[in-house]
Amino acid sequence: VYGIARNYCTIGVLNAFPQWTVASPQTLFIVVILGCLISAPFNEWRGYLLQSKGQELTFKEFFKPDNFVRSTSLGALKQGLALAVGYWCAPPVTRFVNGLFVAIKG
Repeated sequence: VYGIARNYCTIGVLNAFPQWTVASPQTLFIVVILGCLISAPFNEWRGYLLQSKGQELTFKEFFKPDNFVRSTSLGALKQGLALAVGYWCAPPVTRFVNGLFVAIKG
């Protein structure tokens, strides 16, 4: 579900902001967060269905809305921010490291 959600969100974001690219940090930030939020209920359901035999909880016992909202929101924000910052930082870091290699070999 996450991958499908990201694909559709990417299409929507790029239609709304045609000057952005698929690899723009701002595109990734929005799309990753939306993908996490959209897929989260399915992840929760999967966890409920995959409980250990003999230790199953009822749905009401298993699903805690406060915990779900908190962990989903923080997890989505953390993942979106990490990916966006990584894409933003990678080009200058790559140039710096390549410059170091040239200086060392030089």
